Amino acid sequence: MKLYDQNGYVNIPWIRSLGLPFNLLCGGRGTGKTYGGIKEADESGSKFIFMRRTDRILETIRTPELSPFKKYNSDTGRNLGFARSGRIDAIYNFEPGDDGKLRPAGPVLGYLLALSTISNIRGFDASDVDLWIYDEFIKEDHQPDLRGEGKALLNAYETINRNRELYGAKPVQLFGFSNSNKLDNPIFIELGLVQRAEKMQRNGTEIHIDRERGIGLFMLQHSPISAQKEDTALYKLTGDSEFSRMALGNEFKEISDLSIGNRPLVEFKPVVGIGEITIYKHKSKPEYYVTSHRSGDPPVFGMSETERSRFFRVYNYLWTSYMKNKITFETSTDEILFQRAFD
Repeated sequence: MKLYDQNGYVNIPWIRSLGLPFNLLCGGRGTGKTYGGIKEADESGSKFIFMRRTDRILETIRTPELSPFKKYNSDTGRNLGFARSGRIDAIYNFEPGDDGKLRPAGPVLGYLLALSTISNIRGFDASDVDLWIYDEFIKEDHQPDLRGEGKALLNAYETINRNRELYGAKPVQLFGFSNSNKLDNPIFIELGLVQRAEKMQRNGTEIHIDRERGIGLFMLQHSPISAQKEDTALYKLTGDSEFSRMALGNEFKEISDLSIGNRPLVEFKPVVGIGEITIYKHKSKPEYYVTSHRSGDPPVFGMSETERSRFFRVYNYLWTSYMKNKITFETSTDEILFQRAFD
């Protein structure tokens, strides 16, 4: 398979060769996502953006000891690092000067940015950037939420990509890397990928490409590296735990005590759609059914904060029905999306 290279790591050059503007990779820890992205940027000579969710995280990785380039530098003899340039950090290769101290040498290779602060940067010209690495785009449980995170990513893409396609240039290629922490993460919700990711996980599918939308979703469920790591100390300790299933098997967390089951749709009539789901009411009983299948012509709401507020004003009684266990969901993902609609 081209998804993995001869050493068993994810094959970033092959994925990039597909030419998709948006590439989201979810996989076990240590499968080569971040390392492969950095290697591709450096070896291809692409000027790139390296992004994390918040500026607080950037404060940590700015240090050489915790730099995302540390392993790559050690393997290659390069010395990629960060140096302040105006209001942002630029990425350079550092070389020793006459006094032996390391200093930025050569041209700027890229930029270090946080999703939470990119909107504060005015007049940022990224016209020379053609590769964007968004590392750890799905937050871990202990990390704070970002207000409007999905929309923030789209706005950031607009800022970075600008009008280059109107002048015949290729769009920036975004590579989002993450472990499989939360299926109902803001990026999947914003891009309508929750159902797709859940189905891929259930079926063991690793590659989904939608050329019409220009997006690829890659679920590293059969990584040779993850298979090898099963016999290491940490995963012997954790066994068949939620942690090991996430870190090795790329399994997203699920919610327990779900009311899951298929119901004959002919017995229901559509009430409302929100995001990827549609809510149906039974024709003769005070019961509801939630599924990703949409039929009829119900009102439909998006998942933005404003849209969810409008939805809640009219349909808050559905939450009461949920609390009374009067709703059945076709899949666990449908229940996750229903809960998120009422956040």
